[in-house]
Amino acid sequence: GQHMEMRLVEYFANEFNAQVGGGIDVRKFPKAMAKLKKQVKRTKEILSANTAAPISVESLHGDLDFRLYCSALS
Repeated sequence: GQHMEMRLVEYFANEFNAQVGGGIDVRKFPKAMAKLKKQVKRTKEILSANTAAPISVESLHGDLDFRLYCSALS
């Protein structure tokens, strides 16, 4: 439930930070985190019925998009 969502949010935040580099921490931006949490809920639903799901959040932070392919085993 909620514990899994929080773990996914942390995982996605870490992945986004690694992708963009430059010392940006998406966790410091409430609007970006709200977008990420919304995507996590969608992804969790998709993964409940499928083994993998593409993740895409347009303009997660500023003009930076976030894309990732997530499997249920990640």
